[in-house]
Parts: sequence; C-alpha cells; structure tokens
Amino acid sequence: MIRRGVTLVEMIMTIAVMAIVMSVVIPAFLMTGRVVSNEISRSELVVDSGRLLGPVDELLRQGKDVVAQYPTSGAPTVTTGSDAMVFTVPSIIGGQLDETSVDYVTLERDTTLTDNARLIMTVYPSSSPASERPATVSAISKFVSDLYIRYPTTDLAEVNAVTVLVRSSKMARDLSTQTILLNSTLRNH
Repeated sequence: MIRRGVTLVEMIMTIAVMAIVMSVVIPAFLMTGRVVSNEISRSELVVDSGRLLGPVDELLRQGKDVVAQYPTSGAPTVTTGSDAMVFTVPSIIGGQLDETSVDYVTLERDTTLTDNARLIMTVYPSSSPASERPATVSAISKFVSDLYIRYPTTDLAEVNAVTVLVRSSKMARDLSTQTILLNSTLRNH
C-alpha cells in the first residue's frame, strides 16, 4: 500500500508539538526584546550623563570666581545658588587666556521641558576687549531630574572649589537613574 500524506492524528500531533514549542519561544523572544530595549535606554542615559563631565569640568577648572548673578541688570537673570551657578573664566584674546578680562558662564537646569529637563551651560564672552571665546548656549545633558551645586563657603568671594551633583532619570520599562558627582577646583585657588 502506497502512503500519500499524513493522517489526521499525525497532523494534530504535529500542530500540538508546534504550539507547545511556540508557547515557549515567543515569550522568550518578547522578553529578550524588552531586555534589549531597557539596556539601550540605560546605555543612552549613562552616555548622556557622561557627556556632562568634559565641558563643565574644563570650564570650572578655568574658572576664576563664582559671582552672584549675570547679567547684573535686565532679564532673564541667572542667580548663583544651589540650583544654578554663575562664574567667570579668563577671556581668550589673541589665542591666549587673558587674566585682565573675563567671560561669564552660567550653569543651570532648564525646566521648561518638565519630562526632559536639560542642563544648560551658557557662555557670555566679554565685549571689551572682545573675547574670542564663542557665545554659546549648550544643552550639556538631558533627562536631568536634579541639579545641586555646593560651595565650601557662603561667601562667594572665597569660593575656591565647587561640587556639582547631577541626577539623570529616564523611564524605560523601569526607572533608570544615573548620578554624577563632579568636584572641581577653580583656577586661581
């Protein structure tokens, strides 16, 4: 007798085995996708938070003095405190740092985007004499949930070092948080 196909029982058994295999494989595949998505989100958060270290630390180490506010009149004014900082750095004139002239730098948390707050660093170059340092507004880090700036003394004229604590948070499947603590000593101290 020549066999020409599968019987109904064989077909049902094959479908049942395939269903059991799929019930194990599909959830494992979906779980892997979630894990990969979470790890990508965490990686983005760590990389974005790490970007903070370079430019902020560089300018803080060039910093001469922490000042009360900038600009001194007009709006908007950034005032030095636990959530913002204004400091001076030597101007760049003729390709060299010029100690006789200063540029102002502000560091603050931009809260206009509540779910994606950014750490903003703004450079205001000196106009007289004209500094070669470009005027910039830089979003250094995003997803900033907390910014805390600590000074060793309340007298701004005596500040010689600054501690900046930045906490970044990003929602993935679960909340990811990255905290960066930056200690910088100002140039003239």
